Amino acid sequence: MPGATLTWQHPARLLRLALVVGLCCWASIALTRGEGRIAAIWLSNGLVLGLLLTHPRHDWLPIIAASFGGNVIANLLISDAPLMAMLIAACNSGEVLIAALPLRRRFGEALNFSDGRVLLWFAAFCVLLAPALSGLLASALLFEGGDFGKMFSIWFAADAMGMLILTPLVVALHQQADVTTRPEWRTMALPWLLLVSSGAFVFTQTSYPLLFLAFPPLLLLTYRFGLAGSMLGVGTITLLGLLGTLNGHGPFMLIDTDSMRTRILVLQLFVLTATAQGLIVSLLLAQRERLTQALRRSEQSLRTVTDNLPALIAHIDAGERYRFVNAHIGQVFGGDPQQMIGRTMREVRGEIYAGLAPHIEQALGGQQVTFESHAQVGGKDWHYQSNYIPELAADGR
Repeated sequence: MPGATLTWQHPARLLRLALVVGLCCWASIALTRGEGRIAAIWLSNGLVLGLLLTHPRHDWLPIIAASFGGNVIANLLISDAPLMAMLIAACNSGEVLIAALPLRRRFGEALNFSDGRVLLWFAAFCVLLAPALSGLLASALLFEGGDFGKMFSIWFAADAMGMLILTPLVVALHQQADVTTRPEWRTMALPWLLLVSSGAFVFTQTSYPLLFLAFPPLLLLTYRFGLAGSMLGVGTITLLGLLGTLNGHGPFMLIDTDSMRTRILVLQLFVLTATAQGLIVSLLLAQRERLTQALRRSEQSLRTVTDNLPALIAHIDAGERYRFVNAHIGQVFGGDPQQMIGRTMREVRGEIYAGLAPHIEQALGGQQVTFESHAQVGGKDWHYQSNYIPELAADGR
């Protein structure tokens, strides 16, 4: 559903959203074992938050209404009383609004999880504050007389996990919906299947703690596909881990305890670590891409200037190899100036190199050199006034 317009004028899309939210609620509740009616991971709020962050404010009301309806229907299907079903849905709707409003006010619609500031605000308001407030309200309203602390911890952890995993994935898919081609997405299949295979092996055996086997394919997905690949991988690992652990398999069954809640808590900590790793790596990759693009723009600007100067301009390293030449060199020497890149001055200048060598030595010694010389190129006599300017490192070399 990322990239689709969700307004009152599109009732079919809103109905599909309600069905998807209801399915997510049902699936989350179905994964609950022995902990009352709260799931180990709550998926729907992460989905709805992602939609709010990627749609204009005037689309929020229909999105909230559709998700509220799907939530209520899911709760009714598991035999909740109508009032309880509506109260739970209201808590969930309030949670996503508490999470979405600060990020939208601070960053607008140009939300990018490859920005470190966005990640900090996301962690503070979406992963911590919003699930905590909704958890307090839900525990106070719905679980009177029960273990308040236990209910709150389960609600908070499940909702925070759903936000942490699903929201960045929805935002990333929305941002890539118009720029990612189908062939590129098909290339995700192989590393994803590798992750599924390693994860299935890890969480279907109970003999050895082999959690580390999940990280190489997860890092591969992150490296190849950025945030979208990372969150897809984390979601896959989470699902496999929950299914295996709740059915008595996997490394978390090696924990010396009879409490499934304790095992789920350790699983959640593992997923939190994997998610943090994916977010940090994707952030670093995005920063590297931004720096690379800035360098390309800088190089393009430099070339635009130097290619339009009627002078021979080159950058030569300490091994006397050409690293940069401007277009005018090609006009003087004839041919493609880029063929000079990587060649030495001796190779390019030929027999006149001997007369240049003393000046080159001076420049490599740190002195700026200005001199005049003559040469015959292409049957023409050329008179040069040359300037060799040494490039000095910070330590003076």
